[in-house]
Amino acid sequence: MSELKTLSKDAIPGALEKAERYRLLNEPAEAESICLDILAAEPENQQALVTLLLAVTDRFSKSYGVSDTQAKQILTRIRGEYEHAYYCGILAERRAKAQLARGAPGCGHYCARGRTNRAAARIASRKYRWRSRRHSRMQSLRSPLSRLSAAPKSAPSSEPAAGC
Repeated sequence: MSELKTLSKDAIPGALEKAERYRLLNEPAEAESICLDILAAEPENQQALVTLLLAVTDRFSKSYGVSDTQAKQILTRIRGEYEHAYYCGILAERRAKAQLARGAPGCGHYCARGRTNRAAARIASRKYRWRSRRHSRMQSLRSPLSRLSAAPKSAPSSEPAAGC
């Protein structure tokens, strides 16, 4: 049998585009394969790790029986506190949506009488509280310059500012 060629470093940008395209075409297995080839050539490529993580989590909803263990391992390799928190949230949300779609125990929308299921309400409540905490944590991680640029600008005054 012939050996497969490894990906050259010059071909990585094109391969990343192709992996993203396969993901958007709802072909996560192909995107995952390309990302693994990229990571074999450049193990710490953050864009490949993110695309691989998203491709793996895309497969949660396709009833492939994919475990989230692989996604958690990929997540540990993502650098940056903000990016790690963001993709951790993406992982949790996609896992919850897949469980809800599968009808996992405790994830039902309605009980037999048409009333809201208490378990679903508890899950939604926890998810809301978790998102609120994550949002406030992510806001605290933003750089001071980005917070200044996001602050509302006051109208210029014709009077000189105090203390100038």
